[in-house]
Amino acid sequence: MKTKLHFLILTLAALAAAFTGCRKEAQAETYYAPSEVTLQAPQLDPSDLSVTLTAVYNGDETGIASAEFQVTDIATGNKSSYPADRMEKGAATVKIAKLEKDHDYRYNFVIVTPGQNHIQAAEDGYCSLHVPYDFVFMTQTTETAKILNIAFKGSAALVRSMALYLISSEGQEVTDVPQIIVHDGLVKALFRLSDWPGELYQCRLDMTLYDGSALSSQTENFSTFPMPETLMQLPVAFSADGEWTLTATYDGDDKTVLKAAVRIFNKAGELVETLTAACADRQAVAVSKGHDYGKYSWDCKLDLVDGSTLEAGPLSFTYAKPREFATLDAPYAALVEAGISTADAEGPFNFTYQGYDWEVSYLRARTDKGYLINGSSRKGYLCNVTPFPKGIKTVYINLTQSDRILSNYEFYAKVNAADEWTLVQGEQPDKKIFSLDLSDGNWHFFKFQSKGLKEIRLSGFAVEYFTEDPIDY
Repeated sequence: MKTKLHFLILTLAALAAAFTGCRKEAQAETYYAPSEVTLQAPQLDPSDLSVTLTAVYNGDETGIASAEFQVTDIATGNKSSYPADRMEKGAATVKIAKLEKDHDYRYNFVIVTPGQNHIQAAEDGYCSLHVPYDFVFMTQTTETAKILNIAFKGSAALVRSMALYLISSEGQEVTDVPQIIVHDGLVKALFRLSDWPGELYQCRLDMTLYDGSALSSQTENFSTFPMPETLMQLPVAFSADGEWTLTATYDGDDKTVLKAAVRIFNKAGELVETLTAACADRQAVAVSKGHDYGKYSWDCKLDLVDGSTLEAGPLSFTYAKPREFATLDAPYAALVEAGISTADAEGPFNFTYQGYDWEVSYLRARTDKGYLINGSSRKGYLCNVTPFPKGIKTVYINLTQSDRILSNYEFYAKVNAADEWTLVQGEQPDKKIFSLDLSDGNWHFFKFQSKGLKEIRLSGFAVEYFTEDPIDY
């Protein structure tokens, strides 16, 4: 009995030891693997042109099988790998002293987990050992100031000092130049318009480099006038006698525009006309005697007082022959005669007028008053069921009241009967008229609908419909 009990105790002890060992082994394999990497800005030491790269990550070092910084020379495409000098508490750093002067690099930090997953930053970092180059001058005008922006490539860390150098139009150096701010490859200087009346200057950025040598950007024209910075083309307007009016709007002061030119191109992209535009009230306007029907495009260019230009386009447009159309007029009395309901009933009610089937809901004829009415709480509508085969040009809803607001109602349109209705923007050209312009598309159905917010009274409606197909230019 002692022998069996002794054997049982030994067996249980062995099983317990085995279980404990498995648990310890399982615990040893448990780790918190990184899943995110973020790159910090590189730190450049001008004294020896060494670069310190830093990456931070979540997880801990037990979840990292290997890790390295991968650096690529942008010019040559050569790639190099550098293990971190230090990795602890979710941060890795390496100091690299072997990079080439005047070269630009991109880099990332790549982690390989014990499960062979590769983790790195979503975007590469950028590091430059190149002194500033490729300077681009830009301006921004606010209500009270003119902001000069100078963007550049390369590293500002290789520059001991920067300053703006301005020469007035009389050739005199300006001494009270605003202080500049340098951040992330961009130099900013703010000129308050109250202190800087409109004038044209020669401007450049002067620098003293890390080794004491001097470097300057190219010289550019800079004006403290409120110069145009945006140029927007408006739709081309066509007159009854065939003239085209081409208009582009701009911000800034008219007197800063020396010249404005408009070019017109045909469908093949060939230049057909160049026009000088007149500038006034922040608009450049050119008038053409017109050309044949067809597809065209146009652009606009402003020459400014500082020697720069502002351009917009090309913008495409079609000069189309007006399509023939007819009008279906549906006044109140004719609709009553056609059988429109006098009952205020929910749901579609159909009637036929002028050979077209129509559908209404909560829109009825009030014979004692002489108008069609849709109650203020009723979401009623009017639409055609029979399509207009060549398309609809314009719809007019004629009101008996002058205090109705279009925003309380909606217009819809569609091409085919099976299509979903498309919400389209209506207009109110008169206090007693709502209109819907559908001439820009081949729409065959329209719908006028109440939102159930305000009553509406109609004296009738009218539909202008095309009687010929559109021409494909």
